Amino acid sequence: MPCLTAPFPFQLLTLLQFDDIPTLSTGNFTNPNSFPLQPVPFPYHRFFFSNGFHVSSLPTSRYQPSSGSQLVQYNASLEPIAQIGLAELRTNPCFRFAFLGISLGCNSTTEPCVFNVAGLQWDGVDEVAQGLRTFEVAACSTPANCTLSHQILDSAAQLQFANLTAINITLTVAGQPQTWWGDDLQFAWADNDCIAASCRARVPNTIMFPHNSRTFAKTAKSLLRWAVRRQNVDGI
Repeated sequence: MPCLTAPFPFQLLTLLQFDDIPTLSTGNFTNPNSFPLQPVPFPYHRFFFSNGFHVSSLPTSRYQPSSGSQLVQYNASLEPIAQIGLAELRTNPCFRFAFLGISLGCNSTTEPCVFNVAGLQWDGVDEVAQGLRTFEVAACSTPANCTLSHQILDSAAQLQFANLTAINITLTVAGQPQTWWGDDLQFAWADNDCIAASCRARVPNTIMFPHNSRTFAKTAKSLLRWAVRRQNVDGI
């Protein structure tokens, strides 16, 4: 069967919704403290979330997930800049992605939430910013059951966010960092031809938890080295 591909922006979306992450619970389902925050798995469907990200769900979350039952919460007091990226996978072009959109909300009852999203690309030495977009999201006046605002990049901005290895997200409310929530991150692979798809298939699209992170990093490196060798053997 021939390999069918589609050029950007018609690739199939990768949607990170966090609902496939097992929920931690102490067993008392009526007590909000029974649902402690847990780190985002490392990796999560080939993506890596920086320290400060946690998986949250009702009733502990101030915001309702935009889909499903879980979302991510970021504590900006630990580090103002949140990063979602490819980590060890960034050196292989087949994993470059386009960032398309995200649902957002922040811990503010009056002042708007100002999100700055930077698109980064690995240049062989460091990750360099190649796109910047600001989203202003209205505050939520109630203490609970807030609704996330879905933000989509327009066609002009998509060109700057089309060949990335990471995104940085910074939130300020009246100039100060605050806790924020996100859900339904929309990505698409930048290269969707058969060779790139075969390359990506060699790294499992799974969830792995923190105690296995070193094992994954070693596995990812070995798989990518094998993929490069195989491409050379095949004359690609």
